[in-house]
Amino acid sequence: MVESFANKPQVNAIKNDYAIWGQKTSADGTSWPIHLRYAIDHKPTDYYSLKRRLSFTTEGANGYDWRWLLYLMAEDYMIAQDRIQALYKGLDR
Repeated sequence: MVESFANKPQVNAIKNDYAIWGQKTSADGTSWPIHLRYAIDHKPTDYYSLKRRLSFTTEGANGYDWRWLLYLMAEDYMIAQDRIQALYKGLDR
């Protein structure tokens, strides 16, 4: 039996936790706020965007900020979720 429970997280000790805030707009024009969270061990250096069909890197003269790569990951995730929802709707018929 638990008589008491105390939780005092050390917020300043949290590392590798990234939040992405944005606005999602559906095909019918409805929009709503979104919030994605990533916990990563290493900052990304290379990413292939499924939506843009391009490879992005943080290396070299034309390198991107690693936070841009996280944005691309979130963008691809949202597209994948839309397709999964469309598949579920198709299966419900």
